[in-house]
Amino acid sequence: MLQSDLLLINLRHTHTHTQKKVERGSTKKEERKGEKKKEKNEMKKGSKTKTLLEAATTGDLEGVKRIIAAMSEPKMKMNDLEMADRDGRTPMIAASEGGHKEIVKELLKAGASAKKHWCGWSPLYVAAERGRGDICEVLIENGAEVDRQTGNGDTPLHASSFHDRVESAAVLVRFGAKISKVNKDGDTPLMTCAIRGSVRVAEFLLFSASSASKIKKKKEKEEEEEEEDEGKEEKSSTTTTKTTPLKGGDEKEGEGDEEEEEEEEEAKKISKKPNKYGRTPLFAASKRG
Repeated sequence: MLQSDLLLINLRHTHTHTQKKVERGSTKKEERKGEKKKEKNEMKKGSKTKTLLEAATTGDLEGVKRIIAAMSEPKMKMNDLEMADRDGRTPMIAASEGGHKEIVKELLKAGASAKKHWCGWSPLYVAAERGRGDICEVLIENGAEVDRQTGNGDTPLHASSFHDRVESAAVLVRFGAKISKVNKDGDTPLMTCAIRGSVRVAEFLLFSASSASKIKKKKEKEEEEEEEDEGKEEKSSTTTTKTTPLKGGDEKEGEGDEEEEEEEEEAKKISKKPNKYGRTPLFAASKRG
């Protein structure tokens, strides 16, 4: 092999090696630029809102307190507290869903709203869905709407019924949730129980329906008695003496039987109420087996 040929080979090898080195250096430089750009974007995204959402999701109470304390500007404060991610989850919804009661209280104290929702998907709805009666109570006491409906017409009580969460169902009913409220399919919470096989909530709802009827009737009866007493005071003492014992005795005689009948009647009404497809809770439960 001639010396000139060897020289050419060495030159080509050197050129190739240099070119690869340059390419490697260029690639590393581009990678470093890409990493810096990524870090920069993450820093932009990693605002107080995102950090607050993460802290609320993971149950980091101290982190939540620290972030809230750092929010000095009023406008930024509200935006950070209420801003949702692309799935509609706010820090309040995340804390309620995770069962982080102290974080819920901290957010409320800072000015977050218990009413804010995304298509009806509210903090109260997710708390009811998870069976967190204690959080439901805190939210309702701070203005959450007990019968707020989702896009499908479901209420928090429907959510409790769907997942058989009797603890949250009890709190919702105590604060006035309507047992007869229907969603877009015409399903009441009891119908949802029948479809899903939620026995505990079904039993509770039937008991609540009969109890509510009993209380209502008792109240009406007391009002009638008060009106009668007022009328009696206007009559002569002789007339009052003659009529009162007889009437009182008649009322007491069948009082227990009447109350039992009322309870049975109210339970029958709610258990027979059909949805828009004509199906009753009893039909749904029977089909489920």
